[in-house]
Amino acid sequence: MGTFVDFSDALYEFHRTKAGDKDGQYNSIESLCKVAKEYFENELAKIDEREFIHTYLYGKTAKEKKETLTKWICQKIDKINKLVKMESDNDLNAAIDLYALLFNKDTGIPKYQHLTSTVKKHTDFYRIREAKKYEIYDKKGMFLLSDKLENLVGSYRFNPSGYACLYLASNLYLAWEECRRPDFETFNFSRFQNMRDINVLDLTIRRDYFYREHFLLAYLTLLCCAKTTDADKHKLQYVVPQMLMKVLCASQKDMKDKLKDELKDKSKDKSKDKYEIAGIKYMSSRRYDQKDLLFDDLKLTYAYVFPQRPHDEKHAICPYLAKLFRLTEPRSYFLFKSHCFNFFNRTAYVSNYQDSLFFQLEETLKKEKLTKYNE
Repeated sequence: MGTFVDFSDALYEFHRTKAGDKDGQYNSIESLCKVAKEYFENELAKIDEREFIHTYLYGKTAKEKKETLTKWICQKIDKINKLVKMESDNDLNAAIDLYALLFNKDTGIPKYQHLTSTVKKHTDFYRIREAKKYEIYDKKGMFLLSDKLENLVGSYRFNPSGYACLYLASNLYLAWEECRRPDFETFNFSRFQNMRDINVLDLTIRRDYFYREHFLLAYLTLLCCAKTTDADKHKLQYVVPQMLMKVLCASQKDMKDKLKDELKDKSKDKSKDKYEIAGIKYMSSRRYDQKDLLFDDLKLTYAYVFPQRPHDEKHAICPYLAKLFRLTEPRSYFLFKSHCFNFFNRTAYVSNYQDSLFFQLEETLKKEKLTKYNE
């Protein structure tokens, strides 16, 4: 019998070992859900019941706790898979029902306390945006496309076409990988920081499981982080993450509407921050290309996405995100290479991230001032 760590390791391997047909792709969203359900439940059954002794579940013994958890999570998985099928059939009730599964529809507050994790104030994030050779964006251009240009936004993992979200990476290397390795002469990069603690829906594989919602998040992670390739014309792997983003945005709206009177009292402002979910933390699907990655460190594969909030046309950039983040002036590798970097005694390949060019660029950005996008 296995441990929670063995369970986590198996989930990490899911899309590399169970990726649909011989080309590593899924024929339909239903096939993804079916394979994910079977894999998840099989790996769950392998966990030694003694691992559950410290989990906060109904039952006096470890065996009773495992039985309770297994019954509960299998029911939730069946419900989620049904809703995903509805969403793929363009049933408008799918996202509504998923919302009811995860959030209190009267307040927008999560039903389960541990669906989220907290990103501490002044955490560093990184963003890359492709540019013409030697072109340098201003901070507004580096932050988000303005509303007037949203029609140019394509469909990505968590956002449909025409709706811009702020995608950030936990490190500069991942930002480069997420952009599919653009030429070093053709992108700008900046460092971002959040100006307060923020909550994010945590779609990452954890190593411990103290609460039942940890298992719920683990299953959603399998569905949201499936790898895509250029051969995937319709990107069926985006159905679940985009559905989940709809649900998150609905919770933000309901929390704003339902708690409006309470939040007029500034002394209660923190009650909003306690429950409000600003975005989603997820594992980049690039982690499945480990043989091609330069660094074998799963901690380097965490990415974030923050949706815009509804705002007036007079604001070119979403005021909520503009207030939440500060960023450095955009830089380019050309400028860095011209002024800062010493290639003496450096090899072409390094195994430690701290010895890499990306880390050196990060360290340079950390010396620069963070300001609002319009300063």
